[in-house]
Amino acid sequence: MGAVLAALWEEFDDAVAFIQMLLECAHLWGVKWTNTLTKMLSVLERLSAPGISPFEWKKMVRWTSGDATLERIAFIDWKGKRFFSFQVDAFFGALGSTVGSGDTKLIIAIAEFLVVIVGLILGGEKWRGETIFYVGDNENVQQWLQQRKAGSQYARHLL
Repeated sequence: MGAVLAALWEEFDDAVAFIQMLLECAHLWGVKWTNTLTKMLSVLERLSAPGISPFEWKKMVRWTSGDATLERIAFIDWKGKRFFSFQVDAFFGALGSTVGSGDTKLIIAIAEFLVVIVGLILGGEKWRGETIFYVGDNENVQQWLQQRKAGSQYARHLL
């Protein structure tokens, strides 16, 4: 129990250090601390606002999906008509060294979460201003994203 508690405190200290760094970098505040009024609305409110035609709705939304096994991750951007499929080992290895965990066993939920993260990274700036729908079948990943918390050290790092 002592090692687990020490690891949690170290993770907490890292989070506090990151927040302190953000507070010291005032040039990042406009990107990190502000939002347009439309982004304050829920997705349902945004898409059902008066005056939004189906054509405008189509421009505002991007549908994506993906899946994973313990060997491969795959992602599809339906609007952009693009996809990728990668071996998961390199991503999981890099994640493990970043997290600093001694746990090297990949579970399917982490592979599925990597699909979402890598897909969003590759979409990046091109998707700014769009509402991104990701359709996935892993309930752990859905719960982590909805609650913004996870029990897995890997998932907490990705959040």
